Amino acid sequence: MKPFYPSILRITVLIVLFTLCIRPMSQAQCPNGNTPGATMYDTLISFPAGATSMQVKFPKFNPIGGMLTCMRMCITIGGVVDSLSFENTDVDNSHVFSATYNRTDIITGPGLSGAIFSNISKPYSFNLSPSDGVTGSGPDFGKVTRDTIMGSQTCQTVSSESDLMQFYGASNDSVVYNYMISGGVNIASSSNAAIGIATSGFVRVRFSYCTCPATVLPLNIREIFLRKQDDSHVDVNWRGFDDVQGNYYYQAEVSLDGHSFRSIGNMQKNAVGSYKLPYAAGISGMHFFRVKQIYSNGYVRFSEIKQISLENSGEIKFNTFPNPSTGLIGIKFANFIRGTLDVRVYNAQGQTILSKEVEAQDLLQMQVGTINNPGMYWVRVTDKKTLQTNVSQILIK
Repeated sequence: MKPFYPSILRITVLIVLFTLCIRPMSQAQCPNGNTPGATMYDTLISFPAGATSMQVKFPKFNPIGGMLTCMRMCITIGGVVDSLSFENTDVDNSHVFSATYNRTDIITGPGLSGAIFSNISKPYSFNLSPSDGVTGSGPDFGKVTRDTIMGSQTCQTVSSESDLMQFYGASNDSVVYNYMISGGVNIASSSNAAIGIATSGFVRVRFSYCTCPATVLPLNIREIFLRKQDDSHVDVNWRGFDDVQGNYYYQAEVSLDGHSFRSIGNMQKNAVGSYKLPYAAGISGMHFFRVKQIYSNGYVRFSEIKQISLENSGEIKFNTFPNPSTGLIGIKFANFIRGTLDVRVYNAQGQTILSKEVEAQDLLQMQVGTINNPGMYWVRVTDKKTLQTNVSQILIK
């Protein structure tokens, strides 16, 4: 068996956007009982056969425009044998020459419960007479041109509230999927052949959101404001017109660039409608804050963004996760961390079990290591420049 793979990669991506007010797939109803519409992105990617990979991006859904009830992704792959030819070079004997076109595509990324796989395969056979001495024609020559092999459509639907959360974002944000392709033509033949091969391929990716309009669930956040306590500390304050019957809570977020946000804490709605979360900066510079209103069905609404300049507080605040754990020890920091950190894990006898030095650059979380012996342990993190230290306990089962 001889595998043949063209070595040049050509990628052409075409994304077409459709917005439909129909029910394109099985999906949850909108909270007001209406049937969701759909926003669809139809992407065609062309490339030659071979082992390669690429990223495929689709826009996130802006929660200002409504809410999501599902995401659905479908892939349909196709291979093209542009040219496959055999010429028998044996002047005394006939030969049967065989070849098989194979292709496997895999896509992984946000929301998918495992990878989406798609495969295609097609065999070819040429029964050729002894060589007649004429190149490129005659009974000793066989050829296939522009033969397209289509695969079946493979789909996956995401509808759980927790999984849909990652598809909300600003209009300039994207969800990124990794696309991997392997394929080519396998040749089974004698050495008495002149062989010519040219192949290419394509994949159609359909990415769809099931959507409900923004009027379905309200934004209760009335105002957000920042109150600076000192150069390094700020309180994130907001007020809300809270609905006693509403099933939602609030989450304050921070960002260093105004685009990628992370949570600094959650708060349940209250009768007063006034809220405050403190924040200590781990990095000097401009900080951006917003408040996210999260409904029980996964729908989110965002406040406007406020910004303020803060200095590094030098504080190291973190929690261990998972806790309790079966052995893995991780750290989640309460703020962005930058600098050289000394991380140590101690047992109940005060012995150092794990230690490592980390060069942190806007660090939010990290894996410390794994401990196999059950018991209570303590994780200590020290900033080697400021000597600020914090300790957190973790139970290993």
